[in-house]
Amino acid sequence: MSTTERESVLGFDLSSARRAILRYQPASNWVSASRDPTPRMTVGLGFDVSRSESQELLTQVGLDPAAVRSGRTPVSDDRMHELFDLTLRAAVGFAHRRVPGFADMPPERRQAVLELIVWLGVDGASGVFGELEQLGVPLADCPLEPSPWFDAPPEASVPAEPDREQPAESAEADPECERLAPPEPTAGRPNSCCEITFESFGVVAELRSDDPDLLHAAETMLPPGWRATDAHPGIRFGVWADGLITSDGTWVGWAPTREDSLLRLASIIRHHVASESLGFTFVHAGVVDAGGCGIVLPGRSFMGKTTLVAELVRLGAKYLSDEYAVVEPNGLVRPFAKPLSIRAGRHDRPARLVPVPEPMLANHPVHAGLIVLTSYWPGGRWRPSVRSHAEGAFALLQNTVSARARPSSALRATSRLASDAIVLVGRRGEASETALRLLEAALPRSGASASLIA
Repeated sequence: MSTTERESVLGFDLSSARRAILRYQPASNWVSASRDPTPRMTVGLGFDVSRSESQELLTQVGLDPAAVRSGRTPVSDDRMHELFDLTLRAAVGFAHRRVPGFADMPPERRQAVLELIVWLGVDGASGVFGELEQLGVPLADCPLEPSPWFDAPPEASVPAEPDREQPAESAEADPECERLAPPEPTAGRPNSCCEITFESFGVVAELRSDDPDLLHAAETMLPPGWRATDAHPGIRFGVWADGLITSDGTWVGWAPTREDSLLRLASIIRHHVASESLGFTFVHAGVVDAGGCGIVLPGRSFMGKTTLVAELVRLGAKYLSDEYAVVEPNGLVRPFAKPLSIRAGRHDRPARLVPVPEPMLANHPVHAGLIVLTSYWPGGRWRPSVRSHAEGAFALLQNTVSARARPSSALRATSRLASDAIVLVGRRGEASETALRLLEAALPRSGASASLIA
């Protein structure tokens, strides 16, 4: 591809868009396939080889799609950058065709639209923008911006002071980001001696083990609200005495201790349920109920969701989740009350599971009254700005597990979730000060008394 082709498509400055998107997407990411649990490191924007458009793009850069999917052919840095440029060029063309007023948008808004299209892929974006047209959302008139509220500022490389609050967050990474290597292969894996089939949010799975005590412990880590069932499982997980975790016979994780193995297993199972549930939409978010007003805190791991959720609960809010907002088709959020995963200090240290007292658990779905887009910044002050419902819906969509697989239903659910909410954006300092301000903002919308934060 020539420099001229690389820098301009339909008069659009690709170079600045490229820099802007990589500002908000990791500079290193995985080439991944949905059926291949083994990650392969590449450079550039993550490129999902399971997407429908991937075969054509891989062929354009001289790669055999089947060989890339199987891992036989690695993707070099140069090829990764070519794939990124082809994906970005396709996104620009799609935006000119499908987004009203795209050419006349300010640069920051165009980059935000492109970020969304590149992330979803052209096919996924087609479903999203088709849904926008049906919903009548005036995208060109909404104050869309790129997503800096999910990312630390450039100065974030400076460590926080030791006595400052560290974001308490889930110990478990998404299974596709698994980096631990399993132990050396043994002569063979023992047959399972025990198993249980369970259902969670419409997803049926089997869990098996070679250790009855380990299986019993694993049952306590299953998703909130699970139940045993005789239905045929769609997937079979295994947790084994040597620390391996398997999915349909293929290893997907390993941990050196039983406690860490159970934490990792629980995360993998919850992520599978979040990905495969057809009746509910799972958004990476913390959720509490402040006197009938739901406060939804979308964001990925290590952004301080759990710290803020824990402080809101301490001040009297009812706990729904510190990991997923489970959204019903009508936009209500169901409880998903796993124990809080509290981490002190470094992110690579194991979390401490802290059950929330039963009186502080929400026992019914809640409407979202506030959607809060924030992350922790040492010494910061909570001085948020108010954004549109559309921007809140897009922020939720960017944190929706099934957004790429089922973009239309994901957008419909997140749009309904955001439809009656106030959307607040801003970095925060200490959780105690921010939680108090959030409850003060929530109470007038809930009609609850000020005793909630007394």
